[in-house]
Amino acid sequence: IHRLENVMIMEPRAHRTFDSLRIWLEPTSVPNEYTPHSVHDGVWVQDMSNPAAFSSADSELPIPSPDYIALHAACAKVANLSGAGEYVESMWDNIEDARVLSTDGSSSMLLLFALD
Repeated sequence: IHRLENVMIMEPRAHRTFDSLRIWLEPTSVPNEYTPHSVHDGVWVQDMSNPAAFSSADSELPIPSPDYIALHAACAKVANLSGAGEYVESMWDNIEDARVLSTDGSSSMLLLFALD
């Protein structure tokens, strides 16, 4: 997983929603071009390029792997169909709301989620 083919740069809001499986990319008929999709009828994809195209100014640096992008899309769909996406979303909301960690250790899962 820790490979250049698994790296892409996004603005912070898009990155967070991508990481939390609320948005994913599906390929178009053009190589290295993808359409963004969201579980909430495009709420988070409205500011994204549509279609999103990957390229590299340096031929030595690979663009994101279509296999990794497809894997992420499959995980996002399963997570949201199973309800796990709501859990991930609630964890992100809890991270935003938390000012400090609980002294009794009850927020340890929140910390682990934030650090992952």
